[in-house]
Amino acid sequence: MSQSLFSNYGRSPGEIFGLMSRRSRLGATLVAIPLMWVSWVGHAADTRVVTLSPHAAEMVAAAGGAGLLVGVAAFTEPAVAGKLPVVGDARGIDREKIISLQPDLAIAWLGGNRSGDVEWLRKRGIQVYESDPRQLDDIPREIREIGLLIGTASEAALTAGPLEKRISGLSTARDNQAPRRFFFQLWHRPPMTFGADSLVTHALARCAAQNVFGHVPRTSFTPEPEALKTATVDVEIIPRELGGATPLTAAPVTLRVDAEAIYRPGPGFIGAIGELCDELRAASIAESER
Repeated sequence: MSQSLFSNYGRSPGEIFGLMSRRSRLGATLVAIPLMWVSWVGHAADTRVVTLSPHAAEMVAAAGGAGLLVGVAAFTEPAVAGKLPVVGDARGIDREKIISLQPDLAIAWLGGNRSGDVEWLRKRGIQVYESDPRQLDDIPREIREIGLLIGTASEAALTAGPLEKRISGLSTARDNQAPRRFFFQLWHRPPMTFGADSLVTHALARCAAQNVFGHVPRTSFTPEPEALKTATVDVEIIPRELGGATPLTAAPVTLRVDAEAIYRPGPGFIGAIGELCDELRAASIAESER
């Protein structure tokens, strides 16, 4: 597997997607920014930023702050990371390295980074923004928030606006098609899939794709073998990152997709979901014409 979120944080799929189900602590909207952040707005030239997860660096870059990054997490996309020093990975942050970089702001992953590390940063006087998109709309919202914090609000808006339109387009397309029931083979040893709390479940629902296990109040889990046998599935989605994994359901259609970006809850996630929606739509048309 290439630099997917599975490998870059060294966690099991269940742990990874369990971390994608909590909310950002900054606030639901820009007008809800706490007073502690007011002094930060508009100081891009003075802000030194470290990111503590791969998707966090992508969010900063999308907000127009790539030039403000002084340190990134392991396995951050090379196009964003460049030759910047690595300040941590799934095991924790490199505290000595962070001290030497003298950052003003750290972008963490709520639940994805160790709470002790986050509290250590705050005690050192480093402000922390905790990212954790749960809905598609949260991604452009967080980009705007980060842009406001680092003084690149106009650049952030240039990125967030098209992403918001892409999300709106998914909802429009949903109105013109019948729901498709899907099973997403998140992992195969043991079998794992997404539940009701998954960002992927919510995102695909925007284009009339219904998770057959969307009633299970979990982010990810291992379904019972009998449930897999009896589930009524239109399409089974299998990431190519799983190699030669075989279908686990009796779905008449199997889609093998490049799911790299789906493993990162950053700006690329929206495009990846859009492409997956297009593939689901094409599969539905092809099946109806048989």
